[in-house]
Formats: sequence, structure tokens, C-alpha cells
Amino acid sequence: MLTGRNHAYRMSDEAPVEEELSSEQKLSGLLRRFGLDFYLVAAFPASQAPAFADSLVASNWPSSLIKAYDRSGCYRESALVRRLRDTLQPLSFSEWPFLDGRLQGNAAPIDVSGGFERTLAFAIQDRDRQRLIFAFSGRRRPLGEDEVAMLYLSCLALVDDGLGLARPLPAEPLSGRELDCLRWSAEGKSSDEIAIILDISPHTVVSYLKNALRKLGAVNRMQAIARACRLGLI
Repeated sequence: MLTGRNHAYRMSDEAPVEEELSSEQKLSGLLRRFGLDFYLVAAFPASQAPAFADSLVASNWPSSLIKAYDRSGCYRESALVRRLRDTLQPLSFSEWPFLDGRLQGNAAPIDVSGGFERTLAFAIQDRDRQRLIFAFSGRRRPLGEDEVAMLYLSCLALVDDGLGLARPLPAEPLSGRELDCLRWSAEGKSSDEIAIILDISPHTVVSYLKNALRKLGAVNRMQAIARACRLGLI
């Protein structure tokens, strides 16, 4: 029962100090507790920004693997994402479920080291009604039903504590016009179309968008839109 989540990993009554740990520390604690090796927390890919890096919330994957996987472009249509879109049930995989099966071996090879022999994954909705994917990988035997239930409830407690909601605003706030340009870009409008809508020159639109990219630390419009959405700016 979900009402039991306060007795999951949080265990606030028995161990108040647990509340002081970061989400990453709590996730690492779950790995130790269940004998697993890797965790991943990511949002479902957005239509405007399907890249893995834009969806990533927390992970202890090796940085080289994260970079290689982001370059592969497999995340949006991976077996993991496609199957979790259609179910609320935890799913167990005996092969690495992060590849796009449609590519049929045509994707660039990704070096997956030990620790990914089995993966358990499920989706949980946060307070903003955004569904987060939790994936835990390891070499141990498949988790039993009670272990799966406890792991799920522990992650539910993490989400209840705010995992996925951390939204540090840019050091330099975006202006109203910069946000307007980002909003219309998210609607698929070109610079010329935005200029007509806002009654400004296309050159000015480009300037606003460049400023927005710089303030958000983005390298292109799609990444800026994704980050602005996750920050609740647009």
C-alpha cells in the first residue's frame, strides 16, 4: 500500500538524519541496500528536446557512458521509454534496455561495462505531474516481489521529498522579451514569424534568443527551450 511509504527508505521516525542526505546519497544508499550497481533518474523525453542530457535528473553512470549514450540519440525510442510510456508496473530487463531496437545494430557501439546485466525500471509522477523514470541496474539475481515493492516505495518517498523539482534559476534573469521569444520558438515559430508576432525586427529576435541561450547555458534553441521548461520559465 502506498500509505506505507513513510516506512520505506526515508524512515523519518527512526532516523531523522536521513532527511539531511541529498537525493544522490539516498539513491546510492538504495544501491547498497539492494545489492545493485547503477541508478538512473530521468524525465520522459520532451518533443522539443528529445536528447538524453536534457532529460537526465540524476545518475551514477560513468560520465563516459552518459556522453556516449547522449550522442547515440537512442533515448527517445529506447525499449525502456517505449515500454514505460504504456504501463505503471515495474519492468524487469535481462538486457540493457536503453537502446533503440529500430536501429538494428546501426547505432554507434556503446561500451557498457559490468553492472548492467539486469535492470529494473518504473515510472513515478512528481508534484508537477511530470513522470520520472527510475532504472536500477546490477549483476545480482532478479529482485523479489517484496524487494521491488520496497524499492518502489523508497523512490516514491524520494519524489515526495522533492526529487526532480530542484530548479536553480539562472544567475542572470531572462527578460520578458527573451522569454517571449523562447515561448514562440517552442511553438515552432521561426525568427521571422516571431518578429511579426512581437512587432520587432528579426535581428532583434535573434539577439534576444542568443541572450536567452547564454543565460541558460544552452548551445541551441531546443536545449534552451527544454531547460526553460524544466525551470518553469515557460
